[in-house]
Amino acid sequence: MSTPTGTIKTPGIDAKWEDITRHDDLIHAAADPVGWPIERVRGTIAIESEGDPQAYQSNSQGDSYGLMQVVPYTRNPQAQGWEGWHALIKRKAGLPSNASKKQVIAALQDPAINIAVGLEILEGYYQQHGTLDKASSSFFLGNPDWRGEDTTNGNSGDWYRDTLHALIAEQLLFGDVIDRLYGGKPYEISATYGQLVTWDCPGCYDYFPAYGLDTAHHWAYDVSAAAGDGAPLYAPFNGTVVCAGTDNGSGAWGTGCAAFPRLNNYGGKPAGVGAGRLELLHEDGHASLIIGHVLSSRVRPGDRVQAGDWIGQQGGMNGSHVHLEGRYANGTRISDPRVLFPGRDAGVTPAPAPKAERLPIPQPEEFETSVTVTVTADELPVLQRADVTGAVVADPLVKGDTFEAVYQVVGNDGRIYWVSTRGGRVPAEGTTAAGWVAPTAGAPGTDTEAVADLIEGVRAEVDTRLREVIASLSAA
Repeated sequence: MSTPTGTIKTPGIDAKWEDITRHDDLIHAAADPVGWPIERVRGTIAIESEGDPQAYQSNSQGDSYGLMQVVPYTRNPQAQGWEGWHALIKRKAGLPSNASKKQVIAALQDPAINIAVGLEILEGYYQQHGTLDKASSSFFLGNPDWRGEDTTNGNSGDWYRDTLHALIAEQLLFGDVIDRLYGGKPYEISATYGQLVTWDCPGCYDYFPAYGLDTAHHWAYDVSAAAGDGAPLYAPFNGTVVCAGTDNGSGAWGTGCAAFPRLNNYGGKPAGVGAGRLELLHEDGHASLIIGHVLSSRVRPGDRVQAGDWIGQQGGMNGSHVHLEGRYANGTRISDPRVLFPGRDAGVTPAPAPKAERLPIPQPEEFETSVTVTVTADELPVLQRADVTGAVVADPLVKGDTFEAVYQVVGNDGRIYWVSTRGGRVPAEGTTAAGWVAPTAGAPGTDTEAVADLIEGVRAEVDTRLREVIASLSAA
């Protein structure tokens, strides 16, 4: 994941990202053991202090200090959770129980201690209330519901929440859904989308034909964090949790939460069966991401999640990894998650997705010649199979490009595709070729009237010949 640089664009924050990220080592040291997303911690520091370790504010509840504006002593003995933080500070700083107030405040001006204390407080609120947002609200206001405002500067809970979410979004790596899932930590892709299956897993992919796909190829990603079992998984986009474990939830569009279990059949720890299927429905409602074989889920069905929220832990099946599968069209189709969930435009050029293997094409001897096809559209995909959702095998063709084709086929989506001499399937719509007349009316790429006439002609001919056979048998 990219480290954010330059001036922070989120309104209300007057700082550069370098003012915050210079503390990244300290943030990771405190956040990683408990799985807190570094983007949320950076965002908290940006709001609370704009990265100034000496930051100070006085308010009616008590004075706050340092990067995360921790309140060591409250003016209200009934303060909602803040009283007693001084004991935590003393413990984290290695101070004696009778340390002076001056010593406690000085400790809070140490970035390492301040961040460690702030993270322990946030994690405590998370354990108490169950979501990261409720923890952040409690940290700022003393309640989990974003009710109230800062008594000194008047910033409301709603402002704090919206600003924190904007800061998190600003930091995300715009370009790769897998990078966002792993929070920028190292991982390996052991099986790519559309890869030929060469490993032994009987019956594992028998469900693919129900989605118009073959079982010889892997229509998902297998990804493993370098950390192995238990590695944190983060929401790569804003959305809703529809499965929080196998058979736990309704699934996207009511399709259920079956399959994709976590099975400890490879020597990982802890032993036993984990959560299994974790599925997120994108906030636009058009696509979902299945994360299979998870060890545990930190969310529940129906939970709304923000990009960057910690949602679960990597598990595995036949080895430590998660299975990443994208679905759309109300759960009836499968597609490449990197295509379904593209990154946002933030000046970061996404890494090109790996290309799928070209499927072989039957080439009868009579197809020794080809036709030159010219692209007339701005952009056309070169696909593994005749379906607009098929895996990409080459960079898109642009207006003016040419390629050689040997014949046409009707795809699974009803459109007509050229089959090139090199194995790619290219939509015929948006192309031209000498002597070829593009289909007109009806479904995309098909002349339904011509097809109907042809079918009717064949039916009539078969009917006539069948009557002749019956008549001859009767005469005999």
